[in-house]
This record gives sequence, structure tokens and C-alpha cells, in this order.
Amino acid sequence: MALRHRPRLPRSLGLLACLLSLGACVGSPGEGPFDFVRQIRGNGLDGRAAPPGLEEGFPNLARIPPRPARGEASVREQLTTALATN
Repeated sequence: MALRHRPRLPRSLGLLACLLSLGACVGSPGEGPFDFVRQIRGNGLDGRAAPPGLEEGFPNLARIPPRPARGEASVREQLTTALATN
């Protein structure tokens, strides 16, 4: 049984069309695909101020702040009734 060979031309043309259309995936006409990739992988803060706290380390999420003091029972009851009426 002889195997039929598929023509490679349609597959090659499809691949070429995909690669050529990849060049259109840039932000502006003066920017090439290499500049586009460099912006994605490079420093994202070029020309902008650094966000606050960038120099600090990650917070310790294992630390739990102390529990806040509870108010008086009469004040809490007033808040509860005020919220219930709304």
C-alpha cells in the first residue's frame, strides 16, 4: 500500500503568513518586533516614578496585628440598631 504524500506548499504558505502577520503585532509603525519584545521583558518602569514601597521587602504575612479593643456594649447596641433601621 503506497502512502500518499501531502503537498508541503499549503502548509508552508500558512506558516509564512503567520510569521508575516506577527510583524504587525507592534504598538506603533516606528517600533519593530524586537522593540516590542524588549518592552515586555525589559524594565517596565522606564520614564515613570517607582511605586511606593518598592525598595522594602515583602511583608511578613505570618505576623498578625493585635486584636482591636472592643467598644462599650451600649455603643455597639446603638450601632446595631442604627444599621438595622437602614
